Amino acid sequence: MPNNKSCRSRVLLRALLAIVFAVPSLASCNGGGTPASVSPALPARCVAKQATGPITLSVVPSRINGVAPLSIFFDASCTTANATAYPFHELEFQWDFGDRTNGNLNLSPPVGGTSTWNTGSNAGGNSRNAATGPEAAHVYETPGTYAVTLTATDGTHQVSNSCAQIVVQDPDIIFAGTNTICVAATSLPVAGSDGCPVGANTAQQPNFATAISSYAKTGKRVLFKHDDTFTETASAIIASTGPGTIGMYGSGAKPIIHSSGTSESNAVIRLGAPSTLTMQDWRIMDLEIDGQSISGQVGIDENGDADQITLLRMNIHNIGDAVFFNGGIVNLDWRLDNQTHMYDQITIQDGNFHTFLNGYGFFIFANHFAAMGNYLDDATAAQHVFRIMHTFNGFISNNTIGHPALTKQTFTLRSTSSLTNIMNGPATYTQAVVVSDNKFIGGLSNQPVTVGPSTSTDVANFKDIIFERNWYTGAGAACCAGMLTIEAQDMTVRNEVMDITGAGSLQLGINVESATGNSPASNNVRLYNNTIFSNDAADFFAMETQTLGASPAKNITAKNNLGYAPNGTAGSGFLRQPGSWGTPTTASNNSSTMTANAHFTAVPPTAPAQFRPTCTGTTYPCAQGVIVPVWSDFFRVPQTTSRSLGAVLP
Repeated sequence: MPNNKSCRSRVLLRALLAIVFAVPSLASCNGGGTPASVSPALPARCVAKQATGPITLSVVPSRINGVAPLSIFFDASCTTANATAYPFHELEFQWDFGDRTNGNLNLSPPVGGTSTWNTGSNAGGNSRNAATGPEAAHVYETPGTYAVTLTATDGTHQVSNSCAQIVVQDPDIIFAGTNTICVAATSLPVAGSDGCPVGANTAQQPNFATAISSYAKTGKRVLFKHDDTFTETASAIIASTGPGTIGMYGSGAKPIIHSSGTSESNAVIRLGAPSTLTMQDWRIMDLEIDGQSISGQVGIDENGDADQITLLRMNIHNIGDAVFFNGGIVNLDWRLDNQTHMYDQITIQDGNFHTFLNGYGFFIFANHFAAMGNYLDDATAAQHVFRIMHTFNGFISNNTIGHPALTKQTFTLRSTSSLTNIMNGPATYTQAVVVSDNKFIGGLSNQPVTVGPSTSTDVANFKDIIFERNWYTGAGAACCAGMLTIEAQDMTVRNEVMDITGAGSLQLGINVESATGNSPASNNVRLYNNTIFSNDAADFFAMETQTLGASPAKNITAKNNLGYAPNGTAGSGFLRQPGSWGTPTTASNNSSTMTANAHFTAVPPTAPAQFRPTCTGTTYPCAQGVIVPVWSDFFRVPQTTSRSLGAVLP
């Protein structure tokens, strides 16, 4: 175990120095304490270390101080382990962010408490104060100093440290007095009344864009009156360097923003400008944007560099696109200044986004990107619901996402090499991404969730992608060429629960594809302890690996997976492998037949808990698995040495 006292002192000193000099800083801490050699699977950016124990932790926060609400990204991808060359995929990482009421690691305990996410695959069950995976993110809303604990296990050894110290500053101090501006649409606010802070500046301004232009400056907090409706005829542009906050004051309904703009040139809120290279550190929260069914309207987009942006509890609806971060904009700006870079540290949390009329719920290019606890629904008249074009260090967790347009996706993770100005070398990879604990609703899609290239002419490269504990449901008649379709490399899929009832006559759970166009084929894909179910009388395959063409999928491992289709037709089976280019799949201890009784708690199951087998002993599918690097089940219950098939332990 590391010396936590010395870790805390060391990192706290860094935090204090960062505050004094106001310079963004990173803190890291190695679980073994001393430097050591890097396993070949680690990214080239990781510093070489020499192992001093079975696991040597590396904890890197994106920053260590700032004003609340403060979004922090945590990266453990440089962790090493003696037992595996692939620690990113084969260790279980558990984060405690230090802000539980009863936590004993807080240096300055907050008033808040432990709560759970109300969206995602385990709504009401997953703590907001904890996370799993080598990548994580968290929003601190209460001022204080927090010790973040990372615990990692390889199934035999467990190592912890609490070296990352996060200092969260009080917004009432940072934005004291006239650094806060209260804005109302129909009356002049009174400081010290109705939630407007004492000493605040006040203004009556019904035009949202005018208010933003006048008051959203460095070091300012602009609060709009609850229950008021604001209008605008042009985009509200935030281009100043933060810290800064846009939000609401008082108790009641969120302020509503209406815009008369009819195209993307008039996004309701626009971040950055081509001439501004330091736009960063802004919080936009507790607002409602009603697109008024204008199909070309965009809720929030960008027009230049924009870093450290937190969108918290936003409600955006009846609009063309809700949130649009277009990498093509910064790529174009780079040609003008040779300095513009990819958006970085973008967080969207606890939002309600629905009814997209022309585009997307989220369209994202960003490094360090997180979406947590959001509800996104209904792009049936438009596009994909949630589309990530590129990210490096991504965390997509505890969201409920559903109902794309026909032939589009509920969620799609992509990679592109097209932005040649701002992306080169390893930056062209979509890399170090964890997609966990989400609920995906298929709707009209033929492939509800995909990981792969954007187009057949693009080159899509992936590295270190993890999908775990997601729940797939709501398949429509157009489904299913794969509830989860993969054309990617270095990817692990584990503890997924899929119900593809309602799909077409040929139903596929997980489809691992050969190469499409210029992109490389799927390679090094691991499929562990997934459960795939259908109640239909149809040809059903739990998994497919495509061996078609000159570049077939290869190095695919499938173990401990459970497929169950009690009404499956004669053509059903566990693994489908079309083509004649060899057998790239290592498959063992998976379902022997699709119609064998899986002993689920309920058939048909309607919630993840009902996928739990009721059998005991060696009754199928219990104790039929082998040891694989999956150290807990769908509900984070620790695995034992006697493994069962599927995602949910008996």
